[in-house]
Amino acid sequence: MGRQDENIAYLIAMPAIILALIFKLIPLFGAFKLPFVDYKFTMGIGGSPYIGLKNFSDLFSTYYFRRLVSNTLILKFGFVFISGIIAFILGWALSHIEKRWFRKLFIILFTIPFFIPASVFSHVIFYILRVHPLPFLPPKEALLDPERFRSLYILIESLRASGVLSIIVFSFIENDREDGNTNGMVAAKAVALFLFVQISSLMTINLEMLNEFINPLVYNAADTIDTFIFRNGIINADINRASSLWILRFIIQLLITIGVYYTVKHTYYEELLGRETLVDDSPSEPDHRGVGFKKNKSTHFLGIILCIIYAALLLIPFLSALNAGSDLIVKADGNKFANIDIFSAFIRYIIITLFAAMLNFVITLLFAYPLTIPHSKGKILYEIFLLILLVSGQGGVHEYLYYRSLGMINTIYPYILNGFFSIMNVLVLGSIYTSEYSFSNFREYTERIHKPALALAGFQFITMWNSYYPSQIMYISNPEVFSPVMLFKNIAINIGENFNVSFMLLGLLISLPSLIIGIFICVFADERVFMTHIRN
Repeated sequence: MGRQDENIAYLIAMPAIILALIFKLIPLFGAFKLPFVDYKFTMGIGGSPYIGLKNFSDLFSTYYFRRLVSNTLILKFGFVFISGIIAFILGWALSHIEKRWFRKLFIILFTIPFFIPASVFSHVIFYILRVHPLPFLPPKEALLDPERFRSLYILIESLRASGVLSIIVFSFIENDREDGNTNGMVAAKAVALFLFVQISSLMTINLEMLNEFINPLVYNAADTIDTFIFRNGIINADINRASSLWILRFIIQLLITIGVYYTVKHTYYEELLGRETLVDDSPSEPDHRGVGFKKNKSTHFLGIILCIIYAALLLIPFLSALNAGSDLIVKADGNKFANIDIFSAFIRYIIITLFAAMLNFVITLLFAYPLTIPHSKGKILYEIFLLILLVSGQGGVHEYLYYRSLGMINTIYPYILNGFFSIMNVLVLGSIYTSEYSFSNFREYTERIHKPALALAGFQFITMWNSYYPSQIMYISNPEVFSPVMLFKNIAINIGENFNVSFMLLGLLISLPSLIIGIFICVFADERVFMTHIRN
């Protein structure tokens, strides 16, 4: 490969890079200035008075700073530990099911909770605990008890996410090329990788899930860095402390992420993605990585039994919620359904989200192309640029202020723009390509990689459709432009605990687009695309 090919690759990626500079890095520059000023809305970042390190000193001197850090770490490590154990067991069990259709069936069942919006999933749990408790579940008071909240929440989040993680473990087993390794040994390596990668997001939790369950009674045990930034920075407009905490976390996680990325790249990279010595392959060359089966695989009935038990554990609460009663009218505030045109919002956001996901498909292809260059002089800088985008994430106070300065509050534009960038998709796509093919021109690259890229775009649709934060609750206060998930959340707030089966059916309807796309991904996509979810 010549230097000219390298220059062309970065030139092709330039439109995506420019978009990232405008909508991610410019507000990130503001994030570095915010903690050092006494921010005033009327003055903006540039006009607010400089106060040096006062915001940091105020933050460190507060009684809750240590509590926020310790709660975040406890919930994070608890989730990683429990979900890692479950993923190990399920991944091992899946690897012992010979029939492909049978294994795909269990994969679909395992991932149903993950593809359901967090707001819908949480209300299924609320409904079961409060209205129709099952004998093996704790009472509803556990969510109000600081002593029991952590363990219950960790278990709930782990059950929701472990299905996807088990597919990653299974994919790791399927792609293993080392002779003499048992499925258990390879599964342990995959879980170790998951634990290691989670270190790069050590101070971040699943905000949407936790925000559904947290309440003032359990703040001492469950208030985290994310919930504090959301509540104080976005809801209460305490910009100074929220921005100081955000930038502190960003710097720590960026340094850790860079270290984790290059450690994984040099130790796990080839083994994880099934990379073999590159050959002169063509687009028509069949690829069996990620979908093939070891010749010595045989069905292990213990694996089937474990899969059945876990699938039942996941599905019983949902079936119980839907069969809990025959009354299809919400018991309180039923007239609120008549005041909201959910059908119009449904159609509007299907179109908007599909549009954003397809733009994400193009941007991901462009971003990933330079990653396929071997021995590029600028590759390290480019990778660090991508890692900065990865760690910056979405939903910081600085992004809200930036979109506010552009006049985008109460519009759908932040929703679309936030859907452009999914850096884990970029890293996984580049890795999948380089594990199978040598560097090629952009046309051959797109022909070879378009299928996993479409699957990743499907994941992006699911992420956007299911989310109300940050692209909804931060930027939109007008119910007329709420997404279906945001409407569901507001209806839930209005009716309180007086919801029944009709409310659950509404949640199921809102979840259908994500479920349908998720099932297609489970059935037809390379299992390696699930690697995008190895990092929270």
